[in-house]
Amino acid sequence: MEYLVGVSIKMSSFNLTRIVTLTPFFTIANKSSMELEVGEIAPDGSLPTNKWNYIASSECLPFWPENLSGKLCVRVVGCEGSSKPFFYNQQDNGTLLSLEELNGGILVDVNIAEHSTVITFSDYHEGSAPALIINQTPWDILQYKQNGSQEEMVLLPRQVRLFAWADPTGTKKLTWRYAENVGEHDLLKV
Repeated sequence: MEYLVGVSIKMSSFNLTRIVTLTPFFTIANKSSMELEVGEIAPDGSLPTNKWNYIASSECLPFWPENLSGKLCVRVVGCEGSSKPFFYNQQDNGTLLSLEELNGGILVDVNIAEHSTVITFSDYHEGSAPALIINQTPWDILQYKQNGSQEEMVLLPRQVRLFAWADPTGTKKLTWRYAENVGEHDLLKV
């Protein structure tokens, strides 16, 4: 098996010696309060079956990818359901992954630097969902979904719901339908 490592070269304080540091290129940090398991998505898109990497709360571990899919999923230890796949090899500044076992979900950050990639999981906190959808009408139903997704959600009159991406690897636009009106919003732009 080939291992991808990060190499950092710095001069010592005396400027006579170079300090060469080798680190795992991919690192997973669990800053959440839960014990998690991370699994690599197979090249055919199937979820992992037996190969899950355990990461305790407040732990940081090296990650050595075994295939070229570039996608991971996460689950809470002891639960069968897992998150939707997300890219671990693309910069991501906080995607909310919906988990049925949790009220809200878990956040994933992927920080790519020249010598390493750090995948960080943290607890959901108020304001970390991409959108809060409110149907303020007293009579009409609002239907919405992620652009390109088949999974359409329904919001009854006077209901409120947090929105999480149905497919974190897909197009990050919200489409909606209300009465005869339709629209689309790019939630990543202000």
